[in-house]
Amino acid sequence: MGKMKYRPSMFFISILIIELLAGIETSIVVPTFPQLIAEFGLTTFDVELTLGVNMFALCLAAVFIGNLSNIFSRKYLLFYGTMLFIGSTVVCMCAGAFWQLLLGRFLQGIGVSAACVIPYTIISDSYDVSEQPAVFGKINAGLTLMIAASPIIGSMITMKYGWRANFVLLLIVAIITAILSIVMIPHNKKDVKVNTSVIKSMFLPQDYLSIVKNVVSMRYIFVICFLMITYWVFLGMSSVLYVRDMHVTLKEFALHQGSLTLTFAMLSFSSGFFINKFGQRRCLQVAGIILGTFAVAVLCAVIMKVSTPIYVTLIMQLLSFGSTFPISILYPRVLNSMPRHKEKIVAFIVAFRQILAAVILQIAGYFHEGTFTSIGISMIATLLIMGYFASSIVRAQSESRS
Repeated sequence: MGKMKYRPSMFFISILIIELLAGIETSIVVPTFPQLIAEFGLTTFDVELTLGVNMFALCLAAVFIGNLSNIFSRKYLLFYGTMLFIGSTVVCMCAGAFWQLLLGRFLQGIGVSAACVIPYTIISDSYDVSEQPAVFGKINAGLTLMIAASPIIGSMITMKYGWRANFVLLLIVAIITAILSIVMIPHNKKDVKVNTSVIKSMFLPQDYLSIVKNVVSMRYIFVICFLMITYWVFLGMSSVLYVRDMHVTLKEFALHQGSLTLTFAMLSFSSGFFINKFGQRRCLQVAGIILGTFAVAVLCAVIMKVSTPIYVTLIMQLLSFGSTFPISILYPRVLNSMPRHKEKIVAFIVAFRQILAAVILQIAGYFHEGTFTSIGISMIATLLIMGYFASSIVRAQSESRS
């Protein structure tokens, strides 16, 4: 691999484990919702705050991480962020009141921000542009596999040991991440003397404004973020929908999640092969057809007020199929659209995605009445926005070729 300076297999595994923390710290909490509602006497809106405050904190912290990673070593930013995550996870484990749990989740969001931002820029710097779609496909496959598997694992842990045990697992993963950040992550910056100008640069928004003003980058960002949020809306509400509203057991809920996990993982791991064989354009066209079919299926489910778990799972399979190629292909494109601002682009994507997901999840939770309706409408809305910006990319490329 052209840019690779480390042992490829160990480097890839290390990045994947670090990304594991960023992925599961949200999804592994979802199976605890029924127990949290019962223990603390919460509403659906209340329990969704455990995701909302976490995403909001991550959004705020990611912006600063994007600036800090241009000044200080990625290695130490990742390490100190993970140490904060470890401390906040202990707060969650020991929470005796709901506000204490929310405080812990807020601090977890700040701590995990480095693990959300830094690995993507390391990958972009370590692989050639031609190799990045396949590498991102494998990373996204492994990450999504773990994100989708974490509700299964979380369900089993919750059934046997209770909701607090999920945070014990997060603590173990965080400790491993802290070790890997010191051992495997290389220095990318020399020590910088901290002075007034350096401190000011941490808070200046110029680079982020340049991203917002870049039409090409923003189109890619909107497509990536709204496509991811479409799945996150479902993920954030899934345990409440399946377990409480559709009356499936936690074991059955785990099986539904497992089928989605298997679908996305298999396609993501093989995405590099399909992209190389058929080309990016054709793969994106197929993804567009599948996502269009998914939107129609969701609309039918909302109109017919579907309450069958199997039907909902089958619909979500379409989203798993349709989202693989766009994320694998467009992520490298957006990072290389502004090569000098890779860290800031990743930070912007993370922040924008998290704040939107937090807002949409809270809205869906507020209007949730025990059916698929609020979830389905939210997913259709995010998918339509994604489709609008995807079509604008196609139009711009057509105009540039003519």
